[in-house]
Amino acid sequence: MRNWLNWIISIIFLFSNLSAGIGYSATIPMVIEFSSVEDVLGYEPSSYLVGIKVDREDVSFFWKSIFDEHRKMTDKEREANIKFFLLALAIPDDQLWVNLNVLLDETQVLGRKLLCTDIGKVLMYSDVQLKKDVQRLFNQDMFWDKVAELGYISDPEEIDNNLMPRFWIVPGQLSVFMGPKGVLIKSADLKVMFQLHQGKKDEGSREIREAISNLVERDIIPGLTYLVNHNNRYRLLRQVYYACILAQWYKKFAKDKIESVFTQLVDSGQIGGLQSDRIWSPREFLDEYVRLY
Repeated sequence: MRNWLNWIISIIFLFSNLSAGIGYSATIPMVIEFSSVEDVLGYEPSSYLVGIKVDREDVSFFWKSIFDEHRKMTDKEREANIKFFLLALAIPDDQLWVNLNVLLDETQVLGRKLLCTDIGKVLMYSDVQLKKDVQRLFNQDMFWDKVAELGYISDPEEIDNNLMPRFWIVPGQLSVFMGPKGVLIKSADLKVMFQLHQGKKDEGSREIREAISNLVERDIIPGLTYLVNHNNRYRLLRQVYYACILAQWYKKFAKDKIESVFTQLVDSGQIGGLQSDRIWSPREFLDEYVRLY
């Protein structure tokens, strides 16, 4: 099982090299509908939490507008992003993961501490959205027709599930300014990776998998990479990503150096008052996955 938040570990490791990221597993196809991204948490994302300065008695947050034009951030959005940060501080790293899988029940598809939190909901929503976008791009690109034209399959409508790649999001380029009491994210990109099932070891199997990999790299990955970094549907994911980068800076570089209101929260698992305002269940995501698998 691939932890969604391999990215927490990745952030810890890569922060020391001034880069960081996010990663979670995905298997297509799957479709779940929200009429808009605003339906997920009740607001349309307009800004990213890009910086924090921590002193013994004072905390300052810094924001960056998503849009070129000035758009005032609502109190609801500001509170949600600060809650992302506090949750990322409080939840132990080994609880920060999502893994939608038809073989698992709703209690096994995400870390226990993510249940009833907005981070958990955003990760589940984004996992579903990635699968949905992969399916759409495969159809738009007539991907399997291209594979058939190369002579590797006879019927594009009859595809072996073992030939369907798995997709997940991993660290992209990260540029940050770090000081003794604060950190500011200059830029933080995501990229999409994929992997084919191992399958048979014969020459014919190797050739078709190599052909599929080349086509995915050429025709699918650029579109997915653009979507996860720029599309409105992934703005909530990017907000969580930014907030968690800041939380990891505090855990790794500031916790033992700066006594603050956050010190006792780190990895405590105490999320009282930080749960979702709207009740939700992983079942709604998992049921849709199973139905369309």
